Formats: sequence, C-alpha cells, structure tokens
Amino acid sequence: MTSPTLTFTQTVTCNSDQRNSSLLSASQTTMRLNVRLSARVSFQIDNENNPSLRHENTDTVTFVKPVYNSRPAIDRRLRHSQTVVTHGETTT
Repeated sequence: MTSPTLTFTQTVTCNSDQRNSSLLSASQTTMRLNVRLSARVSFQIDNENNPSLRHENTDTVTFVKPVYNSRPAIDRRLRHSQTVVTHGETTT
C-alpha cells in the first residue's frame, strides 16, 4: 500500500530443516513528513519451533526511527527532465 506520504511494506520468510522451522515477519510503515524527513515504525517477529536451550520460541523487535533522504524526490524529477541527445534526436 502506498500513498504520496505513507508507505507500508511487509516481508515474510520461512525456513525449515529436520530439526527446526522458523518464520520471520517484518512490517514497516514510513510516513513522509517533508521533502527530506520521514518517520518509520517497524515491527519484527521471529519464531522458531525448536530454539536452542535457554531461548524463547518467539522474539519481537519494534523500531521507531527518523529517516533522512539526502536526495529528495524533487531532485530526482529534475534530473530526469534533462535534455538527452541520442542518434541525432532530442528527447526531454
């Protein structure tokens, strides 16, 4: 799901062998605050059905962090609007 100011992504990974199976799910939402700054909230779940001794079956991690864009979208649009000459034809 994507809007001009909000992006949601999710990744799920499953692994299995004879001794253990694991599932890793990571979700994140990024909200653009202005041209250069966004806020990101991430949540990750790591589950193993047969973890090593003294470890829990499920670990969770939550992140809240700022994201700085050193090359904002406005700069990218300006770069793509440059005039290019190829084989005698001019394109913009």
